[in-house]
Amino acid sequence: GFENVRTWLPGGGGAYFELPVARGSSRTLSPAAGAFTQDVFGEDAVAYVKEASSRKQPFFLWVALTAPHSPFSPNPDRIRKLYEGKTDDGLLPPGFDRSAKLANWLTYYQAITSADEQVGRIMQALADHNLTRNTIVIFVGDNGFMMNSRGWNGKVIPYEESVRVPLVIHAPALTTFKGQTDAAASSLDLSTS
Repeated sequence: GFENVRTWLPGGGGAYFELPVARGSSRTLSPAAGAFTQDVFGEDAVAYVKEASSRKQPFFLWVALTAPHSPFSPNPDRIRKLYEGKTDDGLLPPGFDRSAKLANWLTYYQAITSADEQVGRIMQALADHNLTRNTIVIFVGDNGFMMNSRGWNGKVIPYEESVRVPLVIHAPALTTFKGQTDAAASSLDLSTS
């Protein structure tokens, strides 16, 4: 159903560096030589925004970053430098069970920062092409991660750490609401019907 497919993953996830990806409508995989996975998706999205800005018609862009899904690393040097001197126990979130086996918070946060960087690049591209006001941007995660809380190190487990996911909606032309809410929401709420 997409008229323009750039880079995608038939398997849905994988390595953070030189991940074999498919391009266009092909299912043939080839490594993104010398490239970090999140950077490849970000660059493609920014290029698409630039092209879309010249068409003067609505567009739909879906960017499916793989971060922060495992393996959480490697991440680009520019991201790792932001966390120099940090340790897993120093990055443990407030209120997190300190008796739990320590998870790899360092690379987890690096992966999140890498994803944040790409979202920022896309938002900047929208601003550079005067598309911010009339573009609806939705950022949603598909699951949380237990990070060894309650003895679990995975996802899709019916505890708060796994079911609470990020949902950010930026729609300046449609709403004046700014802020946060604790209202329950789901990606199912984003249907077009």
